[in-house]
Amino acid sequence: ACGDDGFKTLDVSDISNMHVTDSYDAGGSSHAIDLGGWFACVAEGESGLSIVNVSDAHSISQLSLTDTGNATDVAIENNIVYVADWDNGVSCVNISDTIHPDILGTSSVVYNSINIDVQNEIVYVAALSDGLRIIDVSDPTNPTELGHYSASGSVKDVQIMGCVAYLNVEGYGLEWIDISDSTSPKQIGYYTTTGDQNANCISGGLALIADGSNGIGILKVRQWGDDDFDDDDLTYLEEEWNWGTNTFSNDTDSDGIIDGIEARYYNYMLGEEFIMQPLVSDSSEDPDYDTLTNLQEIRDYKTSPYMMDTDGDLATDEMEVLYDNTDPLDPTSYVEQTDWGLIIIGIVVLVVITLTVLSAMGVFVKRAPLNIFLSHAVIDFEKRRIKEMSEVLGDNESVNRGFYCEQDMKGNIDDWMDEMVPLSHIFVFIASKKSVHNSVDCAREIRLGNENGLFMIPIRTGEVTWDDIKSIGLPGKDMGFEYPENTSSKPKELYKMLGEKISTIQNGMEQMKKLLDDMDIVDLSTLDKVIEMNKGDASRLARIIIKNGDIKGAITSDGNQYLSEAEIKRQAKLFVKQSEQKDIGTLMEFLSLNPFYEPEVYEFVKDILEGKKLKS
Repeated sequence: ACGDDGFKTLDVSDISNMHVTDSYDAGGSSHAIDLGGWFACVAEGESGLSIVNVSDAHSISQLSLTDTGNATDVAIENNIVYVADWDNGVSCVNISDTIHPDILGTSSVVYNSINIDVQNEIVYVAALSDGLRIIDVSDPTNPTELGHYSASGSVKDVQIMGCVAYLNVEGYGLEWIDISDSTSPKQIGYYTTTGDQNANCISGGLALIADGSNGIGILKVRQWGDDDFDDDDLTYLEEEWNWGTNTFSNDTDSDGIIDGIEARYYNYMLGEEFIMQPLVSDSSEDPDYDTLTNLQEIRDYKTSPYMMDTDGDLATDEMEVLYDNTDPLDPTSYVEQTDWGLIIIGIVVLVVITLTVLSAMGVFVKRAPLNIFLSHAVIDFEKRRIKEMSEVLGDNESVNRGFYCEQDMKGNIDDWMDEMVPLSHIFVFIASKKSVHNSVDCAREIRLGNENGLFMIPIRTGEVTWDDIKSIGLPGKDMGFEYPENTSSKPKELYKMLGEKISTIQNGMEQMKKLLDDMDIVDLSTLDKVIEMNKGDASRLARIIIKNGDIKGAITSDGNQYLSEAEIKRQAKLFVKQSEQKDIGTLMEFLSLNPFYEPEVYEFVKDILEGKKLKS
């Protein structure tokens, strides 16, 4: 675009020998052009908009000329050319038919429209003393102003790159404006030049500025989102949108540590505490308790503010930098020594853990004797009030706690079942269509419950029959209960019956303990009637008493006989003497004991098997 000399095409294949291939004069003053592929739109001043065929650079020809007012610049997007029309504002022209362009609408709110750019149906207008005007052209028949930015001087040129508008401001230089919010543009940077700034071009990370008598100025700029105006290792985008830090101060909280470092460590936590935060003055904090502050670790020693021993050589950062004069970043640089502080800490931690475990086992506080495992299909958790049932049963003075997967499971469900079912004494099963007929997990829990001799208590819903329940290895109606069909209210009667059943089991345990205390061999099958319980319950009660440590002994594999610790030792001596066998597995088979008790039995007889002399 060559002003009064019209429109010209140049061959630039050899930049050392550029030459004009053709020219065209529409009769106006050619101010600016934009290419639309095989054609070019030319701002022809008072002559308006000219569309020129440039498919052959050696033979260009005008296709149409449209009077838009006083065209000073053009920008094409989606078959529409937007024309900066000086005092006439902005014209939106449909050029899908280049021979018959159609003016769709104009925006008369903009004056002094000298330069224009468009992106995503938003037009940006350089309007001299009126600054930067931002126009919504999503409806080109009704352009609407979105926002306005008042620059330091007259805005003569605008170019859009992503969310930044680069403005040539007369007498000041280049300003770059955040336009991520079109309704509230704001300056994010500037560069002052001394010439008469007329235009700019942003390309390939460079800003080329037409600077009047000073020639062309070249600035290095980064793509939007990568600008770091305050050199704090955070881009403008990160500071503005992610952290809320000052984009022109590298230490927003003025604590001596730059924002980027604090942001990097923000995601590390010790317990519930953040290591560092870019909006909180925390340079004097010591979150890893090595007596070195955050500022010392970052600025002076380059150590980690969240690790007491950065290089992992068992010498703390404090010890290395303040006393040993070794390198806290080199795991091979340390002075060998006994760290009594760590040893003492380790002993204290071990004691605390031991006391906690012993307390949980009831060594210090006698815990309730019974754990309950609640087996159910996931789909029944809410409908059958599993959490509520666990809480109600847990209030029973005989119950230590109730296990159910939604509350207690961590990690793999199979591993959880293998751990929790053996810790339990009573197995409560919610028998529904899903849990009885289509749940692999429930089937596994039932198998584990039977293998570990738990009291199995089925609760039948209306979805299944008692025969269905018995078919999956559970007892029938004589050991179970019915779940009320009205599930809108708390099933108080069911909870009452379960509580009574638990109390019956507790009473049976007390009777069984008295019966077994002074007996070495007991036929458990004869005790069911003695304790007035169902067939097999005496064996289950004996298992619970042994599991809880109330008596020491073991039960045979068929569940019918109990042997005390003293009886097991007596028979082990005879076994070793007669067979000269010293294998625990062979002894268990000889005594017909349930393999479940092998660890306990081994503790009873290990001295005998190892041939140690025993006290008579």
